[in-house]
Amino acid sequence: MRTALDRRTTDPDHPLPWTGFSLINAFNPWKKTEAAGRVIAVDPTGVAEIQVTGLVWRNQV
Repeated sequence: MRTALDRRTTDPDHPLPWTGFSLINAFNPWKKTEAAGRVIAVDPTGVAEIQVTGLVWRNQV
């Protein structure tokens, strides 16, 4: 990616492999996934369950 940015400084028509919008469109769905955040809840009987939390702080920003 850095090479594409460097080349873009000398050639403004050089395409980038991503745009700001493509990064936003990739990040928004990801931040609600298990990869972004999860907790393991154990009930009183000892059964563990994974609860997907996503980025729990995202509503505080």
